[in-house]
Amino acid sequence: MNNEEMLLTISKTLKKIFNDKNLKVDLNTCAKDIKKWDSLNHIKVIIEIQKNLGIKISSSDIHKYTSVKDFIKLKNQQSEKNKK
Repeated sequence: MNNEEMLLTISKTLKKIFNDKNLKVDLNTCAKDIKKWDSLNHIKVIIEIQKNLGIKISSSDIHKYTSVKDFIKLKNQQSEKNKK
């Protein structure tokens, strides 16, 4: 999955979670940009992003991933590890 495909997947995921088909999502989108992205929705975002991108985020690191860039960077890092 390339970065554009990941961005599209994340965008669809966020639009579904926040029930906003007009939500604008780009590489710089983060939790503070989305009014409804509170602590409960953050857990939903983490669960769905993990499932949709095939990544793993430890419970101790959940708070570190709050932006589209964070998720894409993690996916790329985990993909590189899996290649080795």
